[in-house]
Amino acid sequence: MKKLLAIVLAVFFANAALAAESRLSGSNASSNSSSSNSSTPDGSEGWQISVGAHLSKFKVSDEEESYTKNNTPFSIAIAKEIAKRDSGDWLLEFSLMTAEKWDEKASEIDYYYGAAHTISATFEIETEYALFASLYYQFNTLDGAFKPYIGAGLGLASIKPTLTGCVSGPYVNGCVSFLKTKDNSDDSSSITGAFQFSLGANYFFTKNVAAGLGWGYRNYGSIKIEYDDPSDNFTIKVSSSGLFGKLTYRF
Repeated sequence: MKKLLAIVLAVFFANAALAAESRLSGSNASSNSSSSNSSTPDGSEGWQISVGAHLSKFKVSDEEESYTKNNTPFSIAIAKEIAKRDSGDWLLEFSLMTAEKWDEKASEIDYYYGAAHTISATFEIETEYALFASLYYQFNTLDGAFKPYIGAGLGLASIKPTLTGCVSGPYVNGCVSFLKTKDNSDDSSSITGAFQFSLGANYFFTKNVAAGLGWGYRNYGSIKIEYDDPSDNFTIKVSSSGLFGKLTYRF
């Protein structure tokens, strides 16, 4: 994923330079028409690709309490203009969100055969990835380059819970998982239904290159934490929200 993001950023900045040069030459050719075209971000085919960096608060809730942890996931998206109006444009977007995680750890010292042993437990909830199909409305403004937007979408998320206990000492060493897994394998992940909502604004520095800020909420659904003893089972809801910045290139 990091390599993919690096390639996207390299292409983005290379095309940004070309777009800026094209805009400058176009403005010298015709004063009135180029003034209109340079202030209105109009891509040749109505496609756009964007890369986002998020400052999110990852939230895990059970029947009694809620827990949060700050995360910095990334996203990559591709969108297509599907309808144009005088007031703005409708876009259909497909996006991928990278992993977000919450964890809690605890440990204590106990004695076996008179020797001190460290007993520790780690509980983790991780969204390995999330995929969304979203519909956005991007508003036109008098400025032309400034584009507020609002949108929502549905998708799927892969959520993996992990609960591990370990003992370390001179007589006992080892770890064990306490969660019931699929077919007695190491895979405890589940695919859940998800939805997202976001709003923000882009500023097009050229006809094709924009930077933007926004706020988003993602609900990753709920999963059932299952133990070998069914009476210990419980359900956890997973969501995330926070600010993000993104770079967009239209083509």
